[in-house]
Amino acid sequence: MIVEFITVTCPPGKRDAFIQRDDEVWTAGLMTQPAFLGKEVWTDPNDPDKVYLAIHLKSRELLNAIPLSFCEEMDAAMGDLLMPIHSVILDVTLPDARYRQEEMAGGK
Repeated sequence: MIVEFITVTCPPGKRDAFIQRDDEVWTAGLMTQPAFLGKEVWTDPNDPDKVYLAIHLKSRELLNAIPLSFCEEMDAAMGDLLMPIHSVILDVTLPDARYRQEEMAGGK
């Protein structure tokens, strides 16, 4: 399992709108992809313009199988709330218990 950890800096006052649109567009879209396991959105009360996204994915292989056209479609649907991102993909060393249960049930 891997996590794509994304940091977004929103213009002042746009954070909540970005989070809502991201949920409607990217989260809904990712739910159709075999790689997708789940997503968390984090905010920092001390830095109200930052949004942190933790996207849990089954594997790098399945992540790389997501077509570029899908990503371009999702980005276009973000419209005026498409923001520059900083992204890093991390290997999960010890997954949360809910993901381990899925693996044991054959959900790899």
